[in-house]
Amino acid sequence: MDAQTLRLTLNRLLTPNTYPSSPHTFRIAADQWEAWLTAERRQVIWREKKVVLPKGANPRGNFSRKVLFECDHAGQYRDTRDPNLSPRKRRKTKDSIKCGCTASIAVSWLRDDDGTLEVVYQWQHVGHGTQLRIF
Repeated sequence: MDAQTLRLTLNRLLTPNTYPSSPHTFRIAADQWEAWLTAERRQVIWREKKVVLPKGANPRGNFSRKVLFECDHAGQYRDTRDPNLSPRKRRKTKDSIKCGCTASIAVSWLRDDDGTLEVVYQWQHVGHGTQLRIF
């Protein structure tokens, strides 16, 4: 591998993807979905938050299944410690990573059954940066 190719490869790995709008909506083939999500997970930890299945005889929406992912920094810290407990008996804990990040991924398996998924990607992270995760 020559130096230019190596530089371009490293730049692509170390630079997070940006899109023209946030949220960015696009369609992707079902067989490419896992590879795309794996590439996005190199930058951020995405938690599967909810799976939505249409219910009833006449379900709304043009999807057969929908999965919502959220950034691991989503939500707010909730202090659940007992304020009446003496400081000597309290556990020493680190600060929470929760900072109210609104980044999310919503993927819908469309009813068309042509193997296309619709992805709504809220890619801008609020309150924290993204870093390459190597493991």
